[in-house]
Amino acid sequence: MLTNALFEVDFLDRMLTGADATARAEVAFMRDMLRDGLDEVRNFITDLRPPVMDVGLAAAIAERAAFLERHGIAVRAEVTGVDERLTPEARASVLRIVQEALQNVRKHAAASEVLIGLEGDQLVIADNGRGFDVMRLASGASRNFGLQFMRERAELMGGQLQIESRQGEGTRILVRLPRADDAS
Repeated sequence: MLTNALFEVDFLDRMLTGADATARAEVAFMRDMLRDGLDEVRNFITDLRPPVMDVGLAAAIAERAAFLERHGIAVRAEVTGVDERLTPEARASVLRIVQEALQNVRKHAAASEVLIGLEGDQLVIADNGRGFDVMRLASGASRNFGLQFMRERAELMGGQLQIESRQGEGTRILVRLPRADDAS
């Protein structure tokens, strides 16, 4: 349906040759909204399928990084050794956390760069975007299900999630990783 709507908008755009700038701008805005919606639906479908864990968490993170790069955001993923540290269940949770974090960067951060790396027993996802007021988020004044989802995933696997951000200074998401041998 979204693809057909895009075709209709393109047809309408061709019919508007010589129309005023306001009408053409509205058609361009509709086209962008439909393309974003189509991208989002495709991402939901991708996220619903089982994660690509048979190739390992590091490779699955690299795949998600490539997705973000297609949106013009440079991503450096330095997660060598992450697979050996985690149980298969924890790997799936970490991948879902990374997916949500990268979606947030794409949608909200206006970032040009993201780093995904390991610092001690933590996975760090850091961007150079616009940041946000963490205290406002903690107060409940803003409902952000994505960040709540990430926190719950971290806790379910025996880890913790911490968010560091200030407006104008980017965001760092720190996920304390449980060790595979902690599960025994």
